[in-house]
Amino acid sequence: MLARRTGLLLVGILSSACGASGGGLTGGSGEDGQLLPDCAPVGERMEHIGRVELAEPDPERNGKQFLGARLVDAEGRSWILTYSRTSVPRALNDRQVRVRGRACSPRYQSVAGEHFKIESLDVLP
Repeated sequence: MLARRTGLLLVGILSSACGASGGGLTGGSGEDGQLLPDCAPVGERMEHIGRVELAEPDPERNGKQFLGARLVDAEGRSWILTYSRTSVPRALNDRQVRVRGRACSPRYQSVAGEHFKIESLDVLP
């Protein structure tokens, strides 16, 4: 029962943060995405399934650090989902998810790696 309540609470939080639409959770779409707002969509829409992985601060490292979240698939490929420390993907650390959206190209200083602008996100069992 606790797991179900936790799941419902998480869905409520995610729905509020992303804006629920029908059966899935949706993030910012093309122009107004909240996770990578200054990231220009590139190419066709695609779908990826993988595990959300958080970046944690390294107290021994000086300077800027990536503290966002990535999606890592079964083959080890990864996509940067957000730079934010308080975003929806961070609430899904270590969870298996399906994301739909487009690759994107940051318009600002960014870390090296593929960036992905989420249009919808589903938490998988």
